[in-house]
Amino acid sequence: SSSTKRAPPHTPTVTALASSLGGSTRSSSSLSSEDGDAKQLGSKRGKNAVKLLPSYLTDARSVEQYHPEDCPHGALQLSVAENQMLEDLLVPALSIPPKDGFTSDLIYYQQTQGRPQIRSVMSQFLHRTLKLPTPPNPDGLTLGAGCNAVLENLCFCLADAGDGVLIPTPYYAAFEFDLGSRAGLNIIPVEPPATTKFSPDDAGWYYPTSEALETAYQNNPNVKILLLSHPNNPLGVCYPKHVLEDILDWAESREVHIVSDEIYGGSVYGEKGEA
Repeated sequence: SSSTKRAPPHTPTVTALASSLGGSTRSSSSLSSEDGDAKQLGSKRGKNAVKLLPSYLTDARSVEQYHPEDCPHGALQLSVAENQMLEDLLVPALSIPPKDGFTSDLIYYQQTQGRPQIRSVMSQFLHRTLKLPTPPNPDGLTLGAGCNAVLENLCFCLADAGDGVLIPTPYYAAFEFDLGSRAGLNIIPVEPPATTKFSPDDAGWYYPTSEALETAYQNNPNVKILLLSHPNNPLGVCYPKHVLEDILDWAESREVHIVSDEIYGGSVYGEKGEA
């Protein structure tokens, strides 16, 4: 009889590499064997998504934060919209147990668009906060876990990978990640018109016009969505009624969906406390 000697098992090792590039972290993983062969782990989509991550958060959090006593020379964080002045109001309110307690139905599957009770409360909240003529129909509301996820899901349904999304400049830096990483949408900046009566110091300089929208539309095929931040993020500018009407007329003529991100719609500013 004869026997064949079995070769030792091929034992791969996993190596994770991470480096800091341009203020943000880029990471990749590979599977390497004893003979030097390497096989990349993860998908191309995952690698491309990492490339879209905005770097400003990492940059902002790496600097010394201002403190009147411990760090008077530090920086004030103005690039992240976190209102820490609300802590004394929100923390006590969120610490109060609900009057009805925790009911058993909360541990089971719910309607994917949100519990009816929450949608009803949200309808009243939107009516009051945005000063709408009538409350929105709760059956027409769909709730999600965070504005980023809601925008991604909505635009995923309205456009296909490779389609264009018009966004007036300047815009929230994470839009490119939110809409490009998985939905594969192409962000198209809409620059202010070449001719305008406003100067860069005026809010009107940044009002999106039908002229500017048409220019961006003609230069980019397959535009399906116009995404507005209202108030604008990061400027805080609110668009006058005539500007919005001009935008609506243009979008209707081009059969382009309008998505209005009004996450800061409840912001109050000015001497009269205007929202």
